[in-house]
Amino acid sequence: MSRSRYLIATTEQPRVRRSADATGLVVALLIFLMSWRSFNRVVDVDQTMSDLVSTIPEWLTGTLSAVYGLGFVYAIALFVAVLVQWKQRLDAVRDMVLAVVATALLATILVRLISGAWPLVIPELGLAEVIAQFPIFRVVTTTAVLLALAPHLTRPMRRF
Repeated sequence: MSRSRYLIATTEQPRVRRSADATGLVVALLIFLMSWRSFNRVVDVDQTMSDLVSTIPEWLTGTLSAVYGLGFVYAIALFVAVLVQWKQRLDAVRDMVLAVVATALLATILVRLISGAWPLVIPELGLAEVIAQFPIFRVVTTTAVLLALAPHLTRPMRRF
């Protein structure tokens, strides 16, 4: 049994897009459009949530930021694992690289159009002033990697 079978399904296994994928895409587009429409507008609910979040202790904010960063680290680990096994997993590499490039390009264009600034990839590094941006570049690219690799990871994960 090769090492890659634990990470990604074999290339001979058929991959089909389900109606759930189309439904997920429609829901994601609706959420994106609603978020874009409400970007930089504060309503009572937003102000209440902002006030609630500002009362969270600093130590908990750091912990939540670390948990938030784990998704990014997980996506990078999957990205590297797939690239290491690129000869056996050409389809996964193709899907992943295409998703990252297309999403990064689209997110960069959208951030420039909406926010008027270049996207912040890892704002925790403190290399630039953190400003509110939409869409959040790291969330978009992390989601793209995870969604692109999901069909390749499903069957191997069922064994556990």
